[in-house]
Amino acid sequence: MPLVFCETGTEFTNEFGDINERFYYCLGRALEDLCKLVKEQGRTACEAISDHLDKLVDDADGIGWGSCDDVRSTVDDLREEFDLTND
Repeated sequence: MPLVFCETGTEFTNEFGDINERFYYCLGRALEDLCKLVKEQGRTACEAISDHLDKLVDDADGIGWGSCDDVRSTVDDLREEFDLTND
């Protein structure tokens, strides 16, 4: 599942330090795949993983290669899709 991959990859880089651009590209693609699946399932699916998305954004903070910005932007776009904001 893309969510587990994103969470595990983010934990890995926080534990062992920045990896490389390709690693973060793969994480970004997995997050995009997750968002696609969630959009297909609808608002309830987005609400169901909201806590995971919050943690992913928080854990990605400061990760290199622009990955932290990509994670935040992708999650924000998903939430906007369903008019969900994280205040």
